[in-house]
Amino acid sequence: MDDYISRQEALRAIEEICYALWEIDIPSPTVPEYIEHHEQVQSVMKLAEKWGKELRDLPSAQPARQGHWTLQIDASANAYGWHICSECGVHVGEPTNYCPNCGAKMDGQERITDGL
Repeated sequence: MDDYISRQEALRAIEEICYALWEIDIPSPTVPEYIEHHEQVQSVMKLAEKWGKELRDLPSAQPARQGHWTLQIDASANAYGWHICSECGVHVGEPTNYCPNCGAKMDGQERITDGL
């Protein structure tokens, strides 16, 4: 399953890199060194603007599926049970925020049923 990241955090990270480039200190630069540094920073800034636009244009990775975990308890096994995804039926021991099989986002409400 893919990792999900915050679009805002990714844009902020690009912005911080750009600010850091301006902070690079060139001790006693000659005019050609200063101009070269300035041109390099400008090139990276243009590239960062392109990355930012591409990030903003990407479709959301928000899972389209919404589901919930159903805990099925087997009384004959001393209350041992499985959490079952309402979307695909996969059985897991511990519930998570997303189904590891189908990627459905779980609503946080767990249903409990008896018998496996």
